[in-house]
Amino acid sequence: MRSYCFDNTKSPDGKFRPYLKWMGIPTVIVSIIFVWLPYETMDYNTKVIFVEIMYLLVNCFSPFYSEAFSTLLQVMSPDSDERTDVMSISQIIYSLAPSLTNLLIPFLAQLTGGLTDIRTYRFIYPAISVLGLFIAFPV
Repeated sequence: MRSYCFDNTKSPDGKFRPYLKWMGIPTVIVSIIFVWLPYETMDYNTKVIFVEIMYLLVNCFSPFYSEAFSTLLQVMSPDSDERTDVMSISQIIYSLAPSLTNLLIPFLAQLTGGLTDIRTYRFIYPAISVLGLFIAFPV
């Protein structure tokens, strides 16, 4: 389905750039709603239903962004050496964000109650998500 959408994108920005521009926004919004749901007042079945819905929504939007990023690199240049150079550098940058967040979150979690406290995810996760969106947002 994603490949069909990419192949049939009629945009002056190309096949992949619209997805890089816009799929990060719904991913961040759904992710923030996901952690801010009132889990404390929900019964078990309601939690399961809402977690599943949020998970499905995140997995609806997020792969468009990541696939557009990885596929864009394959169509950037006809020169395979140039593509290889760009891919190697971009993959280092792409994997830098998860490495930094996995390093910082345990330290920041001490300020919000620890890794098992929902406040950690309600404050730190949205901040990192929004920051990541602004850093990765192509102009």
